[in-house]
Amino acid sequence: MEELTLEQIKKNSELEEEIDFENDLLKVPPGFKAGMDFTNKDAKVAKPEVNLMSLLSTLDEISNLQPDTEEKEGDKQTEEAVKLPRTNSLEDLGVKDATPSSIPSEAGNKDKQNPEEKKKWAIPVDITSPCQDFYKLIPNPAFKWPFELDTFQKQAVLKLEAHESVFVAAHTSAGKTVVAEYAIALSQKHMTRTIYTSPIKALSNQKFRDFKTTFGDVGLLTGDVQLSPESSCLIMTTEILRSMLYNGSEVIRDLEWVIFDEVHYINDADRGVVWEEVLIMLPDHVSIILLSATVPNALEFSEWIGRIKKRHIYFARIRARMSVQEELDRLLFLVSDQSLTLLPEYHQRIQVLQSLQYVDGSGAVQLKGRVACQISSHELLLTELLFENVLSPLAPEESAALLSCLVFTQNTQVEPHITSTLKEGIDRVLSVAQRIGELQRDCGIPQTAEEFIAQFKFGLTEVVYCWARGMPFAEIALLTDVQEGTVVRCIQRLDEVLKEVRQAARIVGDSVLGSKMEQASLSIRRDIVFTASLYTH
Repeated sequence: MEELTLEQIKKNSELEEEIDFENDLLKVPPGFKAGMDFTNKDAKVAKPEVNLMSLLSTLDEISNLQPDTEEKEGDKQTEEAVKLPRTNSLEDLGVKDATPSSIPSEAGNKDKQNPEEKKKWAIPVDITSPCQDFYKLIPNPAFKWPFELDTFQKQAVLKLEAHESVFVAAHTSAGKTVVAEYAIALSQKHMTRTIYTSPIKALSNQKFRDFKTTFGDVGLLTGDVQLSPESSCLIMTTEILRSMLYNGSEVIRDLEWVIFDEVHYINDADRGVVWEEVLIMLPDHVSIILLSATVPNALEFSEWIGRIKKRHIYFARIRARMSVQEELDRLLFLVSDQSLTLLPEYHQRIQVLQSLQYVDGSGAVQLKGRVACQISSHELLLTELLFENVLSPLAPEESAALLSCLVFTQNTQVEPHITSTLKEGIDRVLSVAQRIGELQRDCGIPQTAEEFIAQFKFGLTEVVYCWARGMPFAEIALLTDVQEGTVVRCIQRLDEVLKEVRQAARIVGDSVLGSKMEQASLSIRRDIVFTASLYTH
């Protein structure tokens, strides 16, 4: 649409008729009998006059009136709340006549408003006094043990029979597992289910083997293994139980007990939230059994659990080990015949050491005894080999091969091919072992000379000899039917024996033998046998 120019607008305005809104308006609309009168009747408007003095006086009266009203209302509330009589003496006050309702306190109001806040959820169990009526209260227990229960165990069993939640804080080996076993037996009696949670898989596997032997109907649920998931007793990690609660598993419907072993893991910075979530999400019909040995604030912890679950937690704590009972058991063992069974053998071995001149008649240690103290195994044989100079004419690699009989304990079907020098060394070792075995037999030790000699195996003599001379491991593995892992372990243990013989040679004063043992040790410490590994170091 084109816009109008200024001339067109003026022309249109001249053509338009001017309207008088005061005289030209119709009083009666067309078709109506009556209309509206628009005539001006000259109404006079009165100008308001404001009296400032009266207005100020009114404001002053209002401001003076409000404090008096507030004070009167405050005094009225105070009189209604507390009415204290006037008296000249405290004895005339009459406190005994006052009722609790006449002087309400703020603490009383809080108790009335929140009674749950002041309620004690953790109830300590008295374990000092014996439970005399235990068998009267439970004439037909769900599970029986071949020993008499302690007081805290009896109290816990009574609470389990009443379907109450229990927290047992006791040291290791105190008998916390008894409480868990009774809960499992009780659930089997009631045809319900029990879940036993543990923080680590190794503990879950151990409890599965123990409970499987005791109850039979036991399952295991971990991240790797699922065994008998339909059993009445399920052993699992706490993370698995949390997943079951999130997914709404049908197991929760028939669940009666949840046993939290090592519940102190709730303090763990990374995994503690799992225990918190499980405790919060467990249904109300499930009772809780908490077991731990290292909870420092066990009472406060029980109070917290009881408050969030709105149920009582019966708390039993064994603060110290039963040192008196342990001391009594030790003294009873000392006076028993069992403690004296090894005494004859002790005297027999002292006689052997005296015959070989390791100790004198008064028990003082001689030079041979000092040398034997440097050796960790087969002390008599090694010491006698040193003092009879069996190792002196041998080369370092031959000494290492000959001493391999001290670390190799398996039988082999392959006959080793060895040098004549090694054959003579083996004959001398067997001769010394024969003499020691016969002496022990003469002193009364119940071991024949043949049994003593049978301890020493020479199946790896050729393997060690070739290895010390530099032969690759792949080639020495073909010289025997022994597995490679066994060969590696024997050579590593042989290195320790060579170090002990070197130290013993220094005590004797044989520096030549000491250096020879050092060369033998260096000759076997090479390649794959002494490479750093997760399996051997």
